[in-house]
Amino acid sequence: MIFYGFEYRWNLTDERSPFDLFIAKGVRTGIQLAAFWERGVVADKSSELFKGGVVSYGIGARINLSGVIIRADLAHGSEGVTSQIFITYPWSMFSVENTG
Repeated sequence: MIFYGFEYRWNLTDERSPFDLFIAKGVRTGIQLAAFWERGVVADKSSELFKGGVVSYGIGARINLSGVIIRADLAHGSEGVTSQIFITYPWSMFSVENTG
């Protein structure tokens, strides 16, 4: 298996705005737009890894909130058009610290 991709992000804001919604509270640190291109191949032999594969490209938006990233992407590829929404913690599966 081989996968590689490129992503370019534009920072629309870079601020620390506190928010207090009914379901979440924290600090918004940025809003970004992104353009990306990706290619992946799965093969039985390593000599076949650079033949064919699936390519996709698209655009997305990112909102960074107090250690959580909300990401929405719209991609077009050889398998059609699709959209995805991710809610992730960057760099760690358990990045919320318990300091109390």
